[in-house]
Amino acid sequence: MNNNQSTYIKLGPWRKIAFAFGDMGCNFSWALTSSFLMIFYTDVFKISAASVSVLMLISRLWDAINDPMIGIMSDRTRTKWGRYRPWLFMAVPMAIFTVLTFWAHPDWSSGAKLAYMYVTYGFLVFFYTGVNIPYTALAATLTQDPKERGSLGGFRMTFSFLTAIIVTYIINYFVPVFGNGNDARGYVMTAFVMTVLIGWPCFAICFFGTKEVVAPPPSDVKKSFLTQAKDAFKNKPYRLILLSFFLVGVTNYGRNAAYAYYFKYVVGQDKMMATYVMALNIPFLFGSFLSPYISNYFKNKGKNYGYSAIIFGILLIVCTFISPVHNPVIFWPLSIITGFFNGTQAAAAYGMLPDVVEYGEWQNGYRNESFLAAYASFFQKVGMALSTAGVAALLSVLQYNPDLPTQTAAVQNGVTYLMFLIPGIICVIMGITFMFYKLDYKTFDGIVAEIAQKKGSAE
Repeated sequence: MNNNQSTYIKLGPWRKIAFAFGDMGCNFSWALTSSFLMIFYTDVFKISAASVSVLMLISRLWDAINDPMIGIMSDRTRTKWGRYRPWLFMAVPMAIFTVLTFWAHPDWSSGAKLAYMYVTYGFLVFFYTGVNIPYTALAATLTQDPKERGSLGGFRMTFSFLTAIIVTYIINYFVPVFGNGNDARGYVMTAFVMTVLIGWPCFAICFFGTKEVVAPPPSDVKKSFLTQAKDAFKNKPYRLILLSFFLVGVTNYGRNAAYAYYFKYVVGQDKMMATYVMALNIPFLFGSFLSPYISNYFKNKGKNYGYSAIIFGILLIVCTFISPVHNPVIFWPLSIITGFFNGTQAAAAYGMLPDVVEYGEWQNGYRNESFLAAYASFFQKVGMALSTAGVAALLSVLQYNPDLPTQTAAVQNGVTYLMFLIPGIICVIMGITFMFYKLDYKTFDGIVAEIAQKKGSAE
């Protein structure tokens, strides 16, 4: 079926790159936080793992709760720049609170440390939500072409994980340079460089390089949170996406929190973490870039996601029993292949998210891009809350002690399972589930045509 609407447009490479810079800006804060904040709290700020566990659970749940609030507010925003682009300016306070969050005060009292930790991190996750939810919704307003949206997802994930590589290397080399033996000073200076000096220009490129072309609903069409939540659950393909985002929150962020502990205490070479992240993320870049072409082959982004998740999960399970030190010839090639399929999976997920907006509009009669993005993020952050709090709680239960150079076998095994076995099993289950995703290209084109026909009849 041909779609000739003015919003069914092709995006040039510059538009896609400019859009992807937004996720790069987000990840100079979030990659730093998700991979290094926990070990920063326990080993630099000297806060107990049990206290960090409670913080992660409470703050992530707070973060999840404010997602729908930001989603509704940004859906109702009306400016000459569009609905979602103005929210990119929330990057300014987000960067400030990232720096404050990584400003350690190890000599403070326990009460003062906890208060500072809750306040700074609480504000950080709020402002991050204020940027990331509207940014995610922005993809649905740049074009209605499902192939172009899939490509946007690929560009976004490519830049996202390129940032993760950069962040990992900056941390490992900038903290010692800036700190000169003082990790507390090294972390805060590194956070400033990443979020202010590098992050802010990324958001500026995204703001000036993108243009919202899909018209918003009339300003008088306002739906309550409960109505939108109820309607969202009627959206069958969206329900699968909610499941996906929840399980990705559990798997990816649990793994991210375990990275530093795994390489420091299980492998015994903490700087090898940078090599591992590169081994994952360089093929991830290729996977995310090629993902739209794989979706085009299947003419179904869900099939791409499903096969990728199954292969990704199986490889993680295998890596549970292979050491990067004793079996490097096996471990590193498997890690590279793992990164590729993680990239195809992630890009497919973000390529599917804009498409369910039209499905919801066709089903319920109104558009709510940001709310759907926020609700998906809510589920992801609930998963993140459970996984990151679970990592810290498990360390506490297993009697992790940051002052010991060698941890017990129980701690080492627990961290290894969190890195590989548990997320691997979850990914296989998740992949099988996505074999039932029905919103293929042909179905989507028909829905867009029906929506246009209804609008034409109403005029």
